[in-house]
Amino acid sequence: MPFLKKKYIGHIMSAAQRGDISNLLILLDKKKEVNLKDRVGMTALMYAASEGHTGTVRFLLDRGADINMRNKNDTTALMLAALNGHNDTVTILLPKSTDINARDTEGLTAMQYAAYEGHYATVELLMSHGAKVFSQYDKP
Repeated sequence: MPFLKKKYIGHIMSAAQRGDISNLLILLDKKKEVNLKDRVGMTALMYAASEGHTGTVRFLLDRGADINMRNKNDTTALMLAALNGHNDTVTILLPKSTDINARDTEGLTAMQYAAYEGHYATVELLMSHGAKVFSQYDKP
């Protein structure tokens, strides 16, 4: 049975990463399943956000996806969207995020991810919503 669950979770994550809402509709027949995690702690919302699939992000949020869940590195969907400069996705996630200044295990925030990758429009977007500028070594 664990093999089947792993395979099922893999199909959900793959569909989210591709932005395949039609398959997600079939796979996610129960609200609680939308927050399943894979072996590295990633959720379907995290995969969709990291790829900038705004339609899929909206779909998952409407199904009850928890925006504040974290993977094994304490990374959130907002951080992953910012890392990849997906401003439309960041815009969708911002009003639902409880902590725009949340930090991962390295002490990095969504804004720092965006800045590191040179996504300055994303940095401006995050700052306009209250993201703070500080070093990863500053105490929260």
